[in-house]
Amino acid sequence: MNDKKILIHAFKVWDGHVSHPYVISFIDDRITCTHCRKVKGLPIIKQDKATPVSGHSPKIKKETKMSDEQRDKTLAKDHLEFKQGQDSLLTDMDTLDEGLQKIKNKLSDLTNIKNLHFLLGAGASSDAIPAMAKLLAIVEERVNSDQTKNELNALPEQLSHEDLKKRYMLAKENSETNLENILGTFYSKRAYLNGIGESDGLNDYLIWLIEQQIYNSINIDLKSESASNSLTIYKKLYQKLSLRNKDLSRVNVFTTNNDLLSETALGYLNINYNNGFSSGLSRTFNPARFSYTYSRKIDSGM
Repeated sequence: MNDKKILIHAFKVWDGHVSHPYVISFIDDRITCTHCRKVKGLPIIKQDKATPVSGHSPKIKKETKMSDEQRDKTLAKDHLEFKQGQDSLLTDMDTLDEGLQKIKNKLSDLTNIKNLHFLLGAGASSDAIPAMAKLLAIVEERVNSDQTKNELNALPEQLSHEDLKKRYMLAKENSETNLENILGTFYSKRAYLNGIGESDGLNDYLIWLIEQQIYNSINIDLKSESASNSLTIYKKLYQKLSLRNKDLSRVNVFTTNNDLLSETALGYLNINYNNGFSSGLSRTFNPARFSYTYSRKIDSGM
């Protein structure tokens, strides 16, 4: 086997500077063509005319292409998951583009079924609102902060910061990753103490502190970049649903989130929705409102 000196070109630099046959590489360090290195912004090497490479150009090119395809399939397998019940609608042979197209086609079909329901979890708002793990870290940082210590010292009861931290960590031991369970523990203790006519300053302060961190995290600037990203996703969803056949049942959207991104997106799109609250100045929740239906009055003179 005789080696001949040929140039190695960069993948996807197709600007007519070279003709077939040629050798390409995805690895920057192997690229020897001066033009390709300039296009990719790589340092120019002195030996730009010849580099010893095996003369089997077609084989090298074929192996590189196979490697790229396999890499694409691996990315799809690692980052795409789409199931109907327990069955995956994707295969290990799908590339990213193929997998995404399957998801789009299936979702498009599902928007036209008679009874359509969506359950939106924390991931739907994750660009704008911290998920549970991050929110837990925010609360814990606040519990241990000097600000908390100073606030406790300023209270008439002069509550102990060390006792507060111990109380919080004790509740966290039984629920290390769920802030709602931790808060529920303090709620339960407050309810019990109220029932016997007693109170606990540390417990009440912890409830206030956690509620404040949650409130501050979900009441965000809707003009910020992170909120804009999430709103765009919500608006695309509701725009798609608004095009569904009006003869079909209305769509139900359930969410475990505390944020108002759904309502904000619907408001921007001027889409009527019913969240169970009255529309008066004093908004009250009434589950019976979910059975109400919006209708348009038709002029009888027409």
